[in-house]
Amino acid sequence: MTMPPEKLLQETAELLKGLVAIPSVSRDEGKAADFLQKQLQVWFPGCVKRSGHNLIIDIPGKQKGPTLLLCSHIDTVAAAKNWTRDPFGAQMEGDKIYGLGANDAGASVVSMIAAARAIGQPEAGRLLLCLAAEEEAGNQGFVKVEPELPRYEAALFGEPTNMGMASAMRGSMRAIMRSRGKSCHASRPWEGKNATDQFVADMKVLRAIDLKDGSLWGQATIEPTVIRGGESTNQIPDLIETTLDIRTTPDKNNDWIVDQLKKNRA
Repeated sequence: MTMPPEKLLQETAELLKGLVAIPSVSRDEGKAADFLQKQLQVWFPGCVKRSGHNLIIDIPGKQKGPTLLLCSHIDTVAAAKNWTRDPFGAQMEGDKIYGLGANDAGASVVSMIAAARAIGQPEAGRLLLCLAAEEEAGNQGFVKVEPELPRYEAALFGEPTNMGMASAMRGSMRAIMRSRGKSCHASRPWEGKNATDQFVADMKVLRAIDLKDGSLWGQATIEPTVIRGGESTNQIPDLIETTLDIRTTPDKNNDWIVDQLKKNRA
């Protein structure tokens, strides 16, 4: 018997609230995976597999046919300090659920589970659902588990897109920018060179790189994220290390970015 849509929607919302209430920062998704696995084994008996913190639901059809993969991730970034609500409170107001990971990508996770429940056993083909770990950080998520999956003809990946469909995505790379100076006592700065000044100069150079292009994204991006420097409050730092989060396009690809970083050293 087909489940009434209202009941499926209610159970899907409750599943999302339960998932949001469990801290699931990348590399520490075990409790969230346990929570989902327990429920999935009820809804998809005999179809649930686990690899690390990755969950795979494999539903073969009644007849042979193409395989569709639905995939999203169960991990989150860490909660920022400027949250105005409990990031794990899973508060529901109106038709919205507030909490860390409710949108990225818990909503996709529970929606894909709901879709699989609504489809049930396909008349033909195969339905795969991969709920992956370590998407935000790490290498034990989809990249690790993908070779273990049955081969598939098509795939849908769930991410927050305002319900827009995308056929491609920008590339991703990381670089470390080192801004160097000469350490000395902060009371006698003329005896050294503050690496902070070099960092400011390096940032001006980065911002001057023309990242715009004719791709459907409009440009690549280079953004400083983690910045580390200084050893004590009364010492001028001689090194500031900055992690650069770089998103690339076909026109402004990895090689082009690396070439620009080498050419534009301050």
